[in-house]
Amino acid sequence: MAKRYISPEAKRRISEAAKRRWAEYRAAKAAGRPVKKTGRPVGRPPGSGRVGRPPAVMSMGGEFSGVAIDQLIALRRRIDQELADRLVRGQA
Repeated sequence: MAKRYISPEAKRRISEAAKRRWAEYRAAKAAGRPVKKTGRPVGRPPGSGRVGRPPAVMSMGGEFSGVAIDQLIALRRRIDQELADRLVRGQA
């Protein structure tokens, strides 16, 4: 991904917001109040992809019930490509 240019004004606003959040965090910690979380929300790690489906979908059965979503997407793209090739060749 290409590097993006951030204007000095945007950098200043980002910096001020970070300083404000950090000051709020320190003040809450010093006062003994519950501290707001500072990290990202808990969930699947980035890049884990679409690997599974809900059990309800799996229990419905069917030809593709045991196939991962990424494989289904690849299969659909391959079928679409074959149909497009046939259309170009005039065999559709």
